[in-house]
Amino acid sequence: MSTCRDNCHCTSSHISEINNSKRCSSHCRHKNINQKQYMLQNFKKTFKMCTIGQCFRYEQISNYRKREHYQWNMDIIGINNINAEIELFTILLTFFKQVKLYDKDIVIKINNKQIIKSIILKVFKNSLLHYYSQKQIDEVVVNKILHILDKYNKISKYNFKLLLQKSIPFIKYNDINNFNNIIHNIKTVEDLEIFFNFNPNICNDNSVKNILNYFKKLNLHTYFKLDLATVRGLDYYKNTIFEIFYKNKINRAICGGGRYDFILNKTNIPAVGFGMGDVIMSEILFNKENTCNIFDENINIVSFFPNINNGNIKLKNDKYKEYYDILHILRMNNIKIYTLLQNNLTLSKALKKANSLKSDYFLFCQDNEENHFILKNLKTGHQQIVNLENILSIYSSI
Repeated sequence: MSTCRDNCHCTSSHISEINNSKRCSSHCRHKNINQKQYMLQNFKKTFKMCTIGQCFRYEQISNYRKREHYQWNMDIIGINNINAEIELFTILLTFFKQVKLYDKDIVIKINNKQIIKSIILKVFKNSLLHYYSQKQIDEVVVNKILHILDKYNKISKYNFKLLLQKSIPFIKYNDINNFNNIIHNIKTVEDLEIFFNFNPNICNDNSVKNILNYFKKLNLHTYFKLDLATVRGLDYYKNTIFEIFYKNKINRAICGGGRYDFILNKTNIPAVGFGMGDVIMSEILFNKENTCNIFDENINIVSFFPNINNGNIKLKNDKYKEYYDILHILRMNNIKIYTLLQNNLTLSKALKKANSLKSDYFLFCQDNEENHFILKNLKTGHQQIVNLENILSIYSSI
């Protein structure tokens, strides 16, 4: 006899009567609705996830693409601003420093999917509108061009243009040449702004520009390179996209990721993450004289900075930069930081979160006229004002 347990994983026992079956069916539907509501409620929170999983490929294998491999995945779900991207890039740069891979060894190629879509529409729209509807262009043709663009650095420019012409026969050859030149020649954010005639609707909402400006202030911009051909060929990326390449003999991607916001029950869930396989990294590290420091499992400092868009909080303009400069100094000295990124978090909730994470210290900014940064020892309760100059010495003493 078929049971509800067999069909829908309900915990009810065997059903022998019709009325019992109806009750169980109703119970299961109610349970499924509750599960969806539970998932949605939890996705409104912020999650930082780190996993190392065993993976298998169903595709052609090679020296650096094995059938079986392990992958390090890290994701931040629930943060809809570039703080999440900055956090992930900071983690990656810290990791590369630990394994002694520097800007001479690796390059982070970064792009913005919305920007490249705008370029495609600007270049090809006039010729495409004669043969396709606007909906077809947005949903089908643009994605086809993006998939071909993903091969830009893997094939010759002649083959790239030929592939575009064969896949989308109605586009003009002059437009293909123009598109190829744009991808090849635009190397900086300034080049992008000139191309779009400083259109504020595009230039002001550019996550890549803000990310690059942040790391430029930390003198880490030499790790990054704007690359309009970095699209990763995956449709689920929505905004920021990046790949990290090893510059030397292998010259292959060792890590990739981006922002992949998704919709759950008609609610937009912001998400960003990356994945790094073990095969190429192992090949690189085993052929370099590296000694990697082992991370302990404790969080040294939980840090909290109020949301700068909150009108009720008065902060000096330079405090936001000083906050991330302090975090950078701490991380560069192998101090493990957990930053709280939620927009609606209060100081009391942040302190409670720091205690729940069993952190040694709590770093926060005072909500008053001085806007001092305070480092609090969560074991002794002792706290002291800190700044860029004294943070390391005070961290060691309190």
